[in-house]
Amino acid sequence: MTYTGRMRGSTVVVVLLAVGSAASADPKPTSQTPEQLCSCRGDASARKGGIATVDAFHKKYGGTFKSADEEKLAWAVYQATNRCDSTMVIGRLEDTGSFFQKPGYCVLRDLKPWTIAINDVFIHAGTDRQAMFLLVSPMPLEKQSDAGDSFPVVYNREMREVEDTHRYKLSGQPDKFSTAKPGHLDPMPCYDVSGTWTGSLTVSDVHGASNIQPGQRRNGVVTIEQEGCRVHLKFATNELAGYLIPTEGPPLVAGLLDEVIAGALVKADVTIPPRGPLQVQLEQQAAAASITSTGRLKHGH
Repeated sequence: MTYTGRMRGSTVVVVLLAVGSAASADPKPTSQTPEQLCSCRGDASARKGGIATVDAFHKKYGGTFKSADEEKLAWAVYQATNRCDSTMVIGRLEDTGSFFQKPGYCVLRDLKPWTIAINDVFIHAGTDRQAMFLLVSPMPLEKQSDAGDSFPVVYNREMREVEDTHRYKLSGQPDKFSTAKPGHLDPMPCYDVSGTWTGSLTVSDVHGASNIQPGQRRNGVVTIEQEGCRVHLKFATNELAGYLIPTEGPPLVAGLLDEVIAGALVKADVTIPPRGPLQVQLEQQAAAASITSTGRLKHGH
């Protein structure tokens, strides 16, 4: 969602006068609801990654909202946007209007109450499912400050939020974007790391009280499922999800998985160097202890 600032150095005052019974006010526009943000092309539940539960959403975003009501609305925005297969549209309000409620597009135009935090959630709901972003307004090339909520600031912030995932490539010239010739932020392909990886894991660090000691070893069998840059890691009864970084591979592939689905694992760092095994670092929370294990695993195909 973006704002158009008022004209510099001038203030426009509009006075509406009711003249007798003949005067009739125009109906007040109805603000957008989360359900009106997207018109899905197909399956409204189609996703290529994202937050599945309100608890996981609260864990990731809870500290960014000023009230429970703001967080509740943000979660509704996330769900409506993430569970759709449509292209994300960002730009000036006058430019995004032609895409509003058009099949195949998600547009945030008049959601109330609106905040920067909710706007960020709208963008992240798209990047989490690896959606394409359509940029329908020209954007000044110079960097803008994050202070305030004027059009250039919000639009730049939206673009940066997408680019900071390091999973998108910008196409076109930002100062020439338009509805007729929009720019694109397209998700980049990722190197395929799916399959079963086997080897041994060694406890490298223990914080807190635990019977497990550094240096202990165990067999490790890790299964990775992948769709685009989204990966789902399974290790014993533990499951994590996250994203690979396509700009780092091949030949080097790296990723951080920190979305807990099941079990005691809370984070996994994965790296695959040129022609090498999967290097993995797993962080586990067990009772009052945090246990880190590392290992080099071979691909079992």
